[in-house]
Amino acid sequence: MTDEARPVPTSRRSAPTHRRVWIWRGCWSAIVLVGLVIKVLQSPLYIFGSSADDELMVRMAQGFVRGHWSSSWSSTGIVTLVKSVGYPLFLAGVHFLPWSPVVSAYIVYVSGALLISSSWKKLSGSWPQSTVVLVLLAFNPILFTVETQRIYRDVFTCGVATLTIGLAFAIAARIVSRRVTADLSPPVPRADGPAHRRRVGSSSVLGACLPYVLALLIGLLVGVVAVTKPTW
Repeated sequence: MTDEARPVPTSRRSAPTHRRVWIWRGCWSAIVLVGLVIKVLQSPLYIFGSSADDELMVRMAQGFVRGHWSSSWSSTGIVTLVKSVGYPLFLAGVHFLPWSPVVSAYIVYVSGALLISSSWKKLSGSWPQSTVVLVLLAFNPILFTVETQRIYRDVFTCGVATLTIGLAFAIAARIVSRRVTADLSPPVPRADGPAHRRRVGSSSVLGACLPYVLALLIGLLVGVVAVTKPTW
């Protein structure tokens, strides 16, 4: 039997390993679900009378929903010119979702937490470590305080910042995994020269461009933070 016709043996540990991966993924799903349930069960606090801050953000978002730029001059006055529009745009974007804006901001935050944890899994190769990272991020006590239950932009800014960090982790994990794959791949002989190592995935345009796409998304998210709360 030639080498080409010889069947490739199947590892006996492949099935248990596959089952273990699904167990860890189930744990991650449970962690995220518990965090979302806790956030949904918390009653949001609506504090009116802050015409230069919280209430102004809601009025500006109402203006966007109604199809015009920001709010009317009669309702907000000169304050409209000095307040950033990032959070009102977010409020207008999630207005029709069947939950409060603070839950939507937490979804943005936990998406960044998942990116960080999954990237850490690729970098460290450890499910327990990455799971601990996810638990610490998903149940950050700051996100469950009474202050965060106000419709306020700080929760959203934390979420966008965490998502930005998650994209940076994803870029790092992508670069490291490509380097490791290239180092472990066997040399391939060339007809016109010495052997070289195969770079798996280098022929894929999407795979080669993915880090740059993620970097572009980081720039866009930084821009969102800049028009939400410049002091951050």
